[in-house]
Amino acid sequence: MLPVRPPPTNRPLIIHASREFIRLEIGRIVEIRSQAHAHRVRAWDDFRVRMAQFKDEPLLADLLAEEREDLDRTLEFAEQLLIVAFYRVIELATSRALGFRWGTKEVRKRQLFRVERLQEIFLSDLGQDLTALPGYAGVDELRCINNAFKHEGCVTAALAKFSGWVEGQPLGNGNQALERLSGQAGLYIDALLEAVIPK
Repeated sequence: MLPVRPPPTNRPLIIHASREFIRLEIGRIVEIRSQAHAHRVRAWDDFRVRMAQFKDEPLLADLLAEEREDLDRTLEFAEQLLIVAFYRVIELATSRALGFRWGTKEVRKRQLFRVERLQEIFLSDLGQDLTALPGYAGVDELRCINNAFKHEGCVTAALAKFSGWVEGQPLGNGNQALERLSGQAGLYIDALLEAVIPK
């Protein structure tokens, strides 16, 4: 068992402030996602106008078609980066929450940011199953999406364990997954805070 820090003098305030922080961070990522989506819509509208102007010029039409492909790739990459940023916010919030119980140095030293280690510590020190926390499944799916974007570029075996993903298939931009799973992060962090902050 890891040594536990003394209970905070104002546990409810710490939990409330931590919840508000993660909600603000999640809100920022969701807002950036909305802005990226709006940019995509505007870019597509602009593209359609320019295509209509040059429909009788095959060379220009070909150049615009290439530009459209470049635009799609760039916007897809930006949306993938939002998933990576979103999961990083969850990692940081998780580390902060764990720091309330075990201290930030111990969290880093024991690599509790690694999900396997965190599951072990949850079971051994708290007698709880981390995977049973509300929102955990959504956060774990986001973790797998994040890892697939960063390391593979396609759906991995770990991600394919979740509904709707097929191993080896392209990941797409992650926009729908972020929209579908973003609410799970708040549930998970709330439950994590309640579980780890000493009483």
